[in-house]
Amino acid sequence: DGLAPVPARLWRSITLVLVLVGLGTAGDARQSVLDPLRVTQQQHDLPTSICYAASVGVLLWTLLRLPAAVPNRRFFLDALTIGVTASVFAWYFTSVAIADGDARRTTVPTLMLAVLGLIVALALAKIAMSGLGGLERGTLRWFAVAAAVGTAGGALFPLTVDVMTGLSGSQIFVPATMICVALAADRQRRAVQVAPVPPSPRRFSVVPYAAVAATDGLLLWVSRESGTTVLVVALAAVFLTALVAVRQVGALRDNARLLTRVDQNLQQLSEYQAELTHRATHDALTDLANRTLFEQATADGMTGTASLALIDLDDFKAINDRLGHATGDALLVAVADRLRECVRAGDLVARLGGDEFGLLLPGLNAAEATEVLTRISGALNRPVHALGHDLLVRASIGLAETWPGATPQELLRRADVAMYAAKERGKGRYAIYDDELDLTHAADAQLGADLRRALDDGEFTLVYQPIVRLPDGAWTGLETLVRWPGRTGPDVFVPIAERTGLIVPLGDWILRTALAQFSEWTTAYGEDAPREIGINVSARQLREPGYADT
Repeated sequence: DGLAPVPARLWRSITLVLVLVGLGTAGDARQSVLDPLRVTQQQHDLPTSICYAASVGVLLWTLLRLPAAVPNRRFFLDALTIGVTASVFAWYFTSVAIADGDARRTTVPTLMLAVLGLIVALALAKIAMSGLGGLERGTLRWFAVAAAVGTAGGALFPLTVDVMTGLSGSQIFVPATMICVALAADRQRRAVQVAPVPPSPRRFSVVPYAAVAATDGLLLWVSRESGTTVLVVALAAVFLTALVAVRQVGALRDNARLLTRVDQNLQQLSEYQAELTHRATHDALTDLANRTLFEQATADGMTGTASLALIDLDDFKAINDRLGHATGDALLVAVADRLRECVRAGDLVARLGGDEFGLLLPGLNAAEATEVLTRISGALNRPVHALGHDLLVRASIGLAETWPGATPQELLRRADVAMYAAKERGKGRYAIYDDELDLTHAADAQLGADLRRALDDGEFTLVYQPIVRLPDGAWTGLETLVRWPGRTGPDVFVPIAERTGLIVPLGDWILRTALAQFSEWTTAYGEDAPREIGINVSARQLREPGYADT
């Protein structure tokens, strides 16, 4: 239970292989009763040979179907190397047996079965080293050992019949093979619960060198019977082969070290690229998404239901001016952390610049998004600790919801309109965009432009309201009042001037004009002139640097 499809399919095939091996073993047992001498000589009958050959064939076919066992040029070359090496050994020992007149050791089909078994073991080992196919490496290694023991051991048994009289190869090597399969099964059972260790890269294959070494050993064994001259030449050939192999292994190790350095450099380059990409799309101070990423995400999310909120910290400039930019930065970081805590996993929080943040809420309409805004307002109402200061933070939030045919730019504009509406209503709250807000905003924008033109054209005028003393009604001073003749009253244009910042130049004009008029009255009327004049000042003017000097 719990196996992936690939390992499950392999174990089903292994079960079939074990059944075929069991049938072959049963055939050997039957033959040992009917003809003990033939079994001792390892001469299987046809059904038994078919079972053994079929078991190896099924196993090889199963391996070739594994995702990591797709045949390639290197695998075929290694398989051919094993085949040639094993065939040379089989030919030599068969020739020796024929020369000695011992027909018992001429079981060539069985030796060929050993070649096929060794190729199976090679395939298993290669898959185990690759770490692919969805199989645990230790399991495949035990399979490789089982294939090598079962096929090679059983097939080479005829060469040892003189010292193992009365025994069948299956009686000796099948139990050993089954033990290896049992160990593989135990390893796979534990691997279902424990994640396998990633495979380590191999620098080179040992198969060609092992085959050359075995053939060199056979060459030296044969050469000793051919005289001193042949033996010396064989020794020289073996020595040169060893030198070439050592040189090649050294070159392969150097290449492996070079490739390792290249891989490390590529990994570093990949990390640098990831860091640069992150910096290009995230704010350096808070590590939130920046405006670029926020606008891109907004454009990508326009196809479905979504809400967008703009968050502006109220009176943040006063904190920056009074406590310094370091405290202001610490406050922004703390606010960013609280915003992260209030949103869902799929929501996007961004710092758009200064003390303005953006919030993209996919899948939520405006009514549902207000729950998130309520959480944010509650989180920001708690004092924020920044560089030793406990600060109270308020934020004005504007919310807008997508609609059919919406564009990212228009959605951002609507959220911005709602945010300024929240500020006008007293700050520290949120507002949801509607058409009436847009009409009011458009009218305010037009009136703001008219205020700028009227100030430049000198359309404003001042009137002075007397301040009298009771009960005799004597003058004590004057209060200065600004008027815009023929347009609108101060209850309308003064708040708009404050929101647009025009109150600063307008207030400066009022101050200078009123004082100039006061000076004229003092010159003209002397002692009869008013002694005091009052001039209204906006809080927006008081926040301007240098206002006291003015």
